[in-house]
Amino acid sequence: MIKILLYFAIFFAIPVAASLLPLDQFTRNCLVVVVLFLLTYILYRKEGKSLAALGITAKWKTLRFLPLGLLMGIIFFCMLLFFQKLFNGLTISLNPNANYALIAKGLIWALPGVLMEEIIFRGYCLHKSTYKIGPVKANLLFAFFFIAWHWLAFNAWGNWGMMLSLITTGFGHVFFAVALGRSQTLFFPIALHLGNNWAQRNLFALNMGKIIDTKQVNDSLFLTSESGVQFSTMHIVVAYAITFACFIISTVIILLIFKRRPVKEAT
Repeated sequence: MIKILLYFAIFFAIPVAASLLPLDQFTRNCLVVVVLFLLTYILYRKEGKSLAALGITAKWKTLRFLPLGLLMGIIFFCMLLFFQKLFNGLTISLNPNANYALIAKGLIWALPGVLMEEIIFRGYCLHKSTYKIGPVKANLLFAFFFIAWHWLAFNAWGNWGMMLSLITTGFGHVFFAVALGRSQTLFFPIALHLGNNWAQRNLFALNMGKIIDTKQVNDSLFLTSESGVQFSTMHIVVAYAITFACFIISTVIILLIFKRRPVKEAT
């Protein structure tokens, strides 16, 4: 397990180190994804295996999870926003300045970041950890790592309110990990993650649950505005609980729709 954690530290450090490069974020993320895929390939080759161990194949039984996951990711986020709209009094309206080409390109812009996170947190290291310490312990560990990753990305350390809000990403890890386990292909969580992120940013102009300044937004289909009410601490806690509940509901739906598959060391 120590070796796996060392490998994870390398995976984790690669995008951190790449952030020092004088490149724009999209180019930097693309470079990081290439390096992470190569590292994953090398690690499996050392064991006499291939990327098929993560269900990365050109077969229809795995490729079908790409469009399916994308659609389900969008639907699940819309469900979450619907309940938050009811509880927090959000207003959602069609964006009169929407640029549909930019909205579609949002999928491409979001893809490298999604691939990067899926390879790091649902890739080789999680796969091997599952056999070492069991799926429950492995996913609890990687859920914490996923939370810490977002704390680092949003510079949330010491900001207790933001750190609390980003705990929801731990439930996101469990959701994506269950999708991986039931489908036995990394394509499924990649597509779910991409659909969720695209809906969040390019359908409803949100960023990690925070409403973007929509005055000049033209890459979002809808504009979302807050009610302006100063909510109590209890109200905020309940709002987070709604987010947790939506992740749980989404996870249960995945469990009910897709039959349990025997976990085995793929070649």
